[in-house]
Amino acid sequence: GVIVFLSARAFASWRLRRELRRTRDTDPRIVTIVQREASRWGIRRAVACRETTAVDAPALFGLWRPQLLFPPAFATHLTDDELRLVVRHELAHWRRRDLLAQCLMQAAVALHWFNPLAWLAARLARTDCELACDEFVLRREAPDGSSAYGHALLKVLSVVRVRRRPAGVVAILEGKQQLAHRVR
Repeated sequence: GVIVFLSARAFASWRLRRELRRTRDTDPRIVTIVQREASRWGIRRAVACRETTAVDAPALFGLWRPQLLFPPAFATHLTDDELRLVVRHELAHWRRRDLLAQCLMQAAVALHWFNPLAWLAARLARTDCELACDEFVLRREAPDGSSAYGHALLKVLSVVRVRRRPAGVVAILEGKQQLAHRVR
C-alpha cells in the first residue's frame, strides 16, 4: 500500500513538473503584484509566476523554489485589488510553510494508507491551512476588508472550474462546499 501510494504521488508530481516546463510567464500585472506583496510580507526568495492549464485555480507549488501557478487568462477577470488578495493568500501558504506540512501529512497517509482516520486528518489539515491563510489575509486588511476578500473568493470561484487539484500544490479553492464554509 505504501509503495503504491508513494508511486502514485511521485508520478503525479513528475507529470506536473513536466507540464510546468511547457508553461509561460504569466501576466506582468500579476508579477508586479506578487513582487510587491512578497517584499511587503518579508518573503525574500523570488516567487516565479506561471500560467498553466495544469491548475484550475491559483495554486502554490514547490518546496524549494516556489511557483505561483495561475490558469491561463486568469488576471483578465479580476481587478488589481482582487488579484492582490488572491496573491496574498497564496503567499501566506509559502510563508506558513504549508507545502511542507502537506508533504508531511501525505507521508503519514502513505504510512497509514489503510487507516481512514489518517485520510480524514489529512483532509482536515488542508482545510485548516486554508482557514489559516484566510485569517492571514484578513488580519492584514482594513476592518471592511472581509467583505472584499469574500467577494474576491466568490469571483475566483465564478471564473474557474474546480476539479481535482494536482498533487503537491496548495490552492485557494478546494471545492464549493469548503468555500462556503470559509466565507461564513
